[in-house]
Amino acid sequence: MTFTSDESQELTQRLDSADDSEETVALEKARWYAVQVASGCEKRVKANLEQRIQTLDVTNRILDVQIPETPILKHQKRR
Repeated sequence: MTFTSDESQELTQRLDSADDSEETVALEKARWYAVQVASGCEKRVKANLEQRIQTLDVTNRILDVQIPETPILKHQKRR
C-alpha cells in the first residue's frame, strides 16, 4: 500500500496528537480495507457504515470511512 504525501502527513499528525497510549496503539495497528459497491450508491453506503459504527460502538476499531471521488466530465458536441 502506498500513501500520498497528504495521507502520510495526516497519519503522522494523528500519531503526534494522540494523547492516549491506547489511541496511539490503535492508530499504529490500523489497516486499510476497500469495499466494492454499486455505482451511484457510495454516499448511501458511507452513511450506513457510519451509522453502524456508532450503533455497534466500534469507533475504536473503524477510524475513518472515505469515498474516492473522480471528477465527472461532460462532453458536448460542437456544431
